[in-house]
Amino acid sequence: MQVHIPDPDYTSSERARANFRLAAKIALGFVVLLWLIQLLNGGLDLELQRFGVHPREFAGLPGILLAPLLHGGFPHLITNSLPLLVLGTVMLHLYPNSAIKVIPVIYLGPGIAVWLFAKESTIHV
Repeated sequence: MQVHIPDPDYTSSERARANFRLAAKIALGFVVLLWLIQLLNGGLDLELQRFGVHPREFAGLPGILLAPLLHGGFPHLITNSLPLLVLGTVMLHLYPNSAIKVIPVIYLGPGIAVWLFAKESTIHV
């Protein structure tokens, strides 16, 4: 088994640091967006959970796009925030070409699966 050792000339370069900062800003921006949505939802009592995935209902299809932005409450969001920040930064920094392909699958895949296979007459966020 070979262990890949990063090129020290690249890892200590300004370009690598700039790429890391960009990846961290994108991941942090997404987490901040999630927090803003949750704060507005809670503060204004918007009941945004209604926009979650409604399995096998045509009206529930938009939930595939919206459910990843919604959370069942602050404990749910708190437990998701750090992993999203860390893993998002790592993926965007270390695997930017793969991230372009993988992130849409991660974002949409669970919603599609829920829409197809989850129990009817429920809402999933």
